[in-house]
Amino acid sequence: MSRALTVFCLGSLLLAALYILQQSIQNYQDGGDLWKQGDWLINSELVPVRRAFIGDLILHLSDILGTSPLFVTWIIQVILLIALFVFLLMSVRATGATPIIWIILLSPAFFVFFWAADPRASIRKELIIYVAFLCLLIAFSSPGRARFLIVLSTFLFTMGVIGHEGMALFFPSYAICLWLLVRKTALSPTLIYLPLALALVAALGSILYAQAHPSVADFQQICQPLLERGLSDEICQGSIKWLQFDTHSSSEIVGGTITAGKIAVLSVAYVLSSVGFLFFARHTDAPRKLTALYLLSAIPFLPLFVLGIDWGRWLNFHFSSAVFLVLALLLAGKLKIERQPDNRYYIPLLLSHFIWSIGHIMPLMPFGILGQAYRVLA
Repeated sequence: MSRALTVFCLGSLLLAALYILQQSIQNYQDGGDLWKQGDWLINSELVPVRRAFIGDLILHLSDILGTSPLFVTWIIQVILLIALFVFLLMSVRATGATPIIWIILLSPAFFVFFWAADPRASIRKELIIYVAFLCLLIAFSSPGRARFLIVLSTFLFTMGVIGHEGMALFFPSYAICLWLLVRKTALSPTLIYLPLALALVAALGSILYAQAHPSVADFQQICQPLLERGLSDEICQGSIKWLQFDTHSSSEIVGGTITAGKIAVLSVAYVLSSVGFLFFARHTDAPRKLTALYLLSAIPFLPLFVLGIDWGRWLNFHFSSAVFLVLALLLAGKLKIERQPDNRYYIPLLLSHFIWSIGHIMPLMPFGILGQAYRVLA
C-alpha cells in the first residue's frame, strides 16, 4: 500500500508539472498571457514604475540577442520551471520520501496543484523565489556544492524581490531555511550573514522604490516599448494595466469586493488547507512546535489580503513557505516523522486533495485537480 501510494502521488505530481509546462508553451504560442508573461514584462523604459527591474533586463537582453522579449521571458520561465520540479523531487527524496509527506506536497494550497488547478496563477514571479528556496533544500544533501547553491539561491531570491516587492514577505522563512542549512553543513557564519544582508537590502530597497513609484498615469507608457518590439496589446491588459492603481486604490478595490460570503469561503479554504498540514504535524516528533511555526509563518502575508484580490494566491504564498520550512527541518534533522497514519484517515484526506482546489481569485473551487483534468480532456 505504501509503495502504491508513493507511485500514485509521484505520478500525480509529474502529470501536474507537465500540464503547467504545457500551459506555458501554449501561452507562448498564443502571443503571451496578460498575467503570466505580462507580469514579467513590466518595464521602466519610458516611465519609472515598481516591479520593472526584471522587465528592463528582459528588454535589454532581447535587444542584444535580436529576438522577441516574449521568447526571452518564456525561455527563462521554462528553465526555472524545470529546475523547480527537479529540485523539489530531489529534496523530497533526500527527506526519505515517507508517504505522509504527500499530504502537504499535493495539498491544493501548495504550488503544484494550485498552479495546475488554476493555471492563471502559475509561473508568476514567485517562481523565482520558490526555486531560490529549493536551491537551499538540495544543498542539505550536497554539502560539496552548498556554497555554490547558497550563492545561486541568494542571487535568485534577490532578483525575485527586486522584481516584485511582494516577494519580500518570504524573507523570514527564507532566513530560517538558510540558517538551518549553514548550521547543518557547518559552513562559515558568513554564509548566513552576507546572503541575508543582501536579501534584506534588496527587500527594503524594492519596497521603498515601490512606494516612490506606486503607479503610472497611463499604462500604455509601459506597453509602448513592448508594442515597438512586436508584442500584442493584449499582453498589456493584465498585470501591466493594473499598475494604474496604487496601493491605496488597490485597498479600496479589495474593500469594495469583500463580503461576508467571500470571507467565509476564504476561512473554509484556510481550514481545509490547515487540516492537511496539522494532520502531517501530528505524526511528527514536534507537533506543537510545527503547528506554531505554521501559524506564525502566515503573519508576513496577512497584509496582502487587504492590498490585493488574489486571495488564493496569498494563501498559496503562506502554505508553500510553510512546506519549504518543513522540508528544511526534515533535512536538517530538526524534525522527524514518528509514524505513518492509519489508512482510515490518511487515504481519504489525501484523495480529498483531488476534489477541491484553491483558485487564484476565489480561494475555494469545487472539483479540484480532477475537474481541471476533465476540462482539459473534454
